[in-house]
Amino acid sequence: MSTFRFLIQVSRPGLWSTTALFYLIPLGHWTAFRSPEFWAGLFYVLFPLGLVLYGVNDIADAEADRYNPRKGTFLFGSLGASDQLSALRWLHEISGRIPAHSIWDRYGGRLMEGSRSWRRS
Repeated sequence: MSTFRFLIQVSRPGLWSTTALFYLIPLGHWTAFRSPEFWAGLFYVLFPLGLVLYGVNDIADAEADRYNPRKGTFLFGSLGASDQLSALRWLHEISGRIPAHSIWDRYGGRLMEGSRSWRRS
Protein backbone atom coordinates (compact mmCIF):
# COMPACT_ATOMS: atom_id res chain seq x y z
CA MET A 1 0.00 0.00 0.00
CA SER A 2 1.32 3.44 -0.86
CA THR A 3 2.26 5.82 1.94
CA PHE A 4 -0.27 8.42 0.78
CA ARG A 5 -3.14 5.91 0.74
CA PHE A 6 -2.07 4.61 4.16
CA LEU A 7 -2.08 8.10 5.69
CA ILE A 8 -5.46 8.93 4.20
CA GLN A 9 -6.93 5.70 5.57
CA VAL A 10 -5.46 6.37 9.02
CA SER A 11 -7.15 9.78 9.14
CA ARG A 12 -10.57 8.11 8.48
CA PRO A 13 -12.06 10.26 5.68
CA GLY A 14 -15.30 8.33 6.13
CA LEU A 15 -15.74 10.25 9.39
CA TRP A 16 -14.69 13.68 8.07
CA SER A 17 -18.27 14.89 7.63
CA THR A 18 -18.99 14.30 11.32
CA THR A 19 -15.70 15.87 12.35
CA ALA A 20 -16.37 18.91 10.16
CA LEU A 21 -19.77 19.37 11.80
CA PHE A 22 -18.16 19.37 15.25
CA TYR A 23 -15.73 22.00 13.97
CA LEU A 24 -18.61 24.15 12.69
CA ILE A 25 -20.87 23.95 15.76
CA PRO A 26 -19.06 26.62 17.83
CA LEU A 27 -19.22 29.07 14.93
CA GLY A 28 -22.99 29.42 15.23
CA HIS A 29 -24.25 31.84 12.59
CA TRP A 30 -20.84 33.40 12.01
CA THR A 31 -19.80 32.84 8.42
CA ALA A 32 -16.06 32.59 8.20
CA PHE A 33 -15.79 30.83 4.86
CA ARG A 34 -13.70 33.66 3.40
CA SER A 35 -11.22 33.53 6.25
CA PRO A 36 -7.95 31.64 5.64
CA GLU A 37 -7.86 30.75 9.33
CA PHE A 38 -11.19 28.96 8.96
CA TRP A 39 -9.91 26.77 6.13
CA ALA A 40 -6.59 26.13 7.86
CA GLY A 41 -8.44 25.07 11.01
CA LEU A 42 -10.80 22.82 9.08
CA PHE A 43 -7.90 21.14 7.31
CA TYR A 44 -6.07 20.68 10.62
CA VAL A 45 -9.11 19.13 12.30
CA LEU A 46 -9.76 16.75 9.41
CA PHE A 47 -6.33 15.51 8.42
CA PRO A 48 -3.48 16.04 10.94
CA LEU A 49 -5.70 15.73 13.99
CA GLY A 50 -7.34 12.67 12.45
CA LEU A 51 -3.88 11.16 12.01
CA VAL A 52 -3.13 11.70 15.67
CA LEU A 53 -6.46 10.47 17.05
CA TYR A 54 -6.99 7.45 14.85
CA GLY A 55 -3.30 6.69 14.39
CA VAL A 56 -2.93 6.01 18.10
CA ASN A 57 -5.79 3.53 17.79
CA ASP A 58 -4.18 1.84 14.80
CA ILE A 59 -0.87 1.50 16.63
CA ALA A 60 -2.43 0.19 19.84
CA ASP A 61 -4.77 -2.28 18.10
CA ALA A 62 -2.37 -3.44 15.37
CA GLU A 63 -2.44 -7.08 16.43
CA ALA A 64 -6.23 -7.29 16.68
CA ASP A 65 -6.69 -5.32 13.47
CA ARG A 66 -4.89 -8.02 11.47
CA TYR A 67 -7.99 -10.22 11.97
CA ASN A 68 -10.57 -7.48 11.44
CA PRO A 69 -12.12 -7.81 7.96
CA ARG A 70 -13.34 -4.19 8.02
CA LYS A 71 -9.82 -2.76 8.27
CA GLY A 72 -8.13 -1.43 5.16
CA THR A 73 -10.98 0.91 4.23
CA PHE A 74 -11.46 4.66 4.36
CA LEU A 75 -14.12 4.33 7.06
CA PHE A 76 -12.60 1.80 9.45
CA GLY A 77 -8.94 2.70 9.06
CA SER A 78 -5.80 1.29 7.62
CA LEU A 79 -4.39 -2.17 7.79
CA GLY A 80 -0.83 -0.92 7.76
CA ALA A 81 2.32 -2.96 7.76
CA SER A 82 4.42 -2.89 10.92
CA ASP A 83 6.98 -0.52 9.34
CA GLN A 84 4.19 1.90 8.36
CA LEU A 85 2.72 1.82 11.86
CA SER A 86 6.12 2.42 13.47
CA ALA A 87 6.72 5.39 11.14
CA LEU A 88 3.33 6.71 12.22
CA ARG A 89 4.73 7.33 15.71
CA TRP A 90 7.09 9.98 14.31
CA LEU A 91 4.29 11.50 12.28
CA HIS A 92 2.35 12.18 15.47
CA GLU A 93 5.06 14.59 16.56
CA ILE A 94 4.82 16.50 13.31
CA SER A 95 1.05 16.50 12.84
CA GLY A 96 0.06 17.02 16.47
CA ARG A 97 2.55 19.12 18.34
CA ILE A 98 3.99 21.46 15.75
CA PRO A 99 0.65 22.80 14.43
CA ALA A 100 -0.74 23.03 17.96
CA HIS A 101 2.25 25.12 19.06
CA SER A 102 1.91 27.32 15.98
CA ILE A 103 -1.77 27.92 16.68
CA TRP A 104 -1.01 28.72 20.32
CA ASP A 105 1.78 31.11 19.35
CA ARG A 106 -0.53 32.98 17.01
CA TYR A 107 -3.83 32.96 18.93
CA GLY A 108 -3.03 31.82 22.48
CA GLY A 109 -2.76 35.28 23.97
CA ARG A 110 -6.06 36.39 22.48
CA LEU A 111 -7.75 33.21 23.65
CA MET A 112 -6.56 33.78 27.19
CA GLU A 113 -7.65 37.44 27.12
CA GLY A 114 -11.08 36.35 25.92
CA SER A 115 -11.42 33.79 28.68
CA ARG A 116 -10.43 36.36 31.34
CA SER A 117 -12.98 38.90 30.12
CA TRP A 118 -15.62 36.18 30.00
CA ARG A 119 -15.00 35.27 33.62
CA ARG A 120 -15.33 38.87 34.78
CA SER A 121 -18.79 39.38 33.33
